[in-house]
Amino acid sequence: MGGFTGRYGLQFTVHMASEYRAPEIVALARQAHENGFSQIWVNDNLRYRQQYVLLAAIAAQVPIQIGTGITVPYFRNPVDLADTLATLSELTEGREIDVGIARGALVMVENQLVVGKPIAMVREMAAMASALLHGERVRFGDFPALCAFYHLLPDASMALGFPPQAPICFFSGANGPKMLAIAGREMDGVLLGGLFISFARLGRLGALLAPAREAARAAARQLPLRVIAELNVSVDQDRERARDFPRKYATHAMVHLARLGVTDDDLARLGIDRADIERLEQAWAAGGTVEEVAQLVPDAMVDACFLAGRPEEVAEGLSPLLDAAAEQGVEQVVLSKLGPDYAGAIDLLGRIVFPCL
Repeated sequence: MGGFTGRYGLQFTVHMASEYRAPEIVALARQAHENGFSQIWVNDNLRYRQQYVLLAAIAAQVPIQIGTGITVPYFRNPVDLADTLATLSELTEGREIDVGIARGALVMVENQLVVGKPIAMVREMAAMASALLHGERVRFGDFPALCAFYHLLPDASMALGFPPQAPICFFSGANGPKMLAIAGREMDGVLLGGLFISFARLGRLGALLAPAREAARAAARQLPLRVIAELNVSVDQDRERARDFPRKYATHAMVHLARLGVTDDDLARLGIDRADIERLEQAWAAGGTVEEVAQLVPDAMVDACFLAGRPEEVAEGLSPLLDAAAEQGVEQVVLSKLGPDYAGAIDLLGRIVFPCL
């Protein structure tokens, strides 16, 4: 598959695929395993199916690695997160669990709760959960952002009552420079989120990862920084269905892209006018639902963050992106979002797309 020789995973994005019941998600994970994918990732959103319940159901029934893409620290008490992961590890038969962690989709989470100190919340959540999972007793006051948000007693301390049964690794799903630097110093690696395609097409993947790599070098890490990349696809034999599906995701992905410091020239290279992004922000601020805001997404925004179309089109577009992933030392490409029909997309990816590559 081009110059890329790493592993392939799939992400199930529950807020874009809410028609699938939990048993159907397990069946899709089994189909993915049978088609050669090595890992299933599930995302985290309030009001949709619960991330860790789905991961537990998959782990109990399908011999495939699992991960979170991503876990939101505002939704999970840190001790609860650690004991959830340790319990989950008892179902994985020793397979590593990968925890992508970040503040969550900007405009979605911001419209649901108070999003205070996002960098501190992500950093402390990963640090505290990791310490607990390594058998350490943690003092809550050493994690002030978590202590304040969850009303933990500063002088109280706690250790888990049982050890995990598999490796559990933490990846920064936040791709801003400050959070990437923290990942380079303190986490196992980086999960490049749903804007991988945008930055690859702008030729800026190396610059995006630079803060993490510089911090890793300065910290003289013993283990190399790991990089995993989400690559959004929407594949269907019906081209219009395939291209309509990504619009919900683009409603917040494009707002995130604009906040990561891209210039108007960068946006123009992607065929996007900043005024179109501002219209999305205004619609979110007015209380619009994801379905309503999606009506404002032009085709250029779809192409900025997705490979969307018939399987032959997706295969053609994948090759240069996989080469870009190889150049950056990506160890796993996670095909995310998939399309309007998950079972059909998994079949098309395994039967048509990969053989084309």
